[in-house]
Amino acid sequence: MSNHLPDTRERLVEATIGCLRRAASRKVSIADVSRESGMSRQTIYSHFADRDELVHAAVEEAALRLSREVAARAAAASGPTYAVIEAIVAFYRAASTDPVASLVVEVSTQAGAARGGVISEETLTLTRAFIEPLVRGDAEATERIDEIAETVLRWLLSLMAYRSAHTRDDDTLRRYLADNLGPALRLP
Repeated sequence: MSNHLPDTRERLVEATIGCLRRAASRKVSIADVSRESGMSRQTIYSHFADRDELVHAAVEEAALRLSREVAARAAAASGPTYAVIEAIVAFYRAASTDPVASLVVEVSTQAGAARGGVISEETLTLTRAFIEPLVRGDAEATERIDEIAETVLRWLLSLMAYRSAHTRDDDTLRRYLADNLGPALRLP
């Protein structure tokens, strides 16, 4: 058991995440966070300039947690294809069931995942950075890393935009991805 007590800033971020789970981001107020955290508005403003900065810090923390969860699921998979599939399933399910994870997706796409119908270089770079360790040692896959990253990103964005019978549960989604995305990736 750790004796680490969260500092005030961490407690405020946690309280904000709790508020975001119960209400849309536009409805979370400083007063809500004050009640949730048990801290005064003055304390909140001594750590964050305004509500937007506080919500941004909470969404950023949620994104880091989601990234760790997705990476852990991918690491437990047997091979690069299944690692990518597990990552997509984990990300999709979190974004579909957790309002804060959904907010992470919303903020990410607003920030330019596909602004104006064009996938941003920043988004491709992040996707590539996630996939590179999965294909390390496979010269052919390493050579096609940009193509693989774009394919994965396009599938993920499509799944987020269009739900279907294939996305109703994790096992069905996993089978669908293995049958359709797996061959397109051409990974071991």
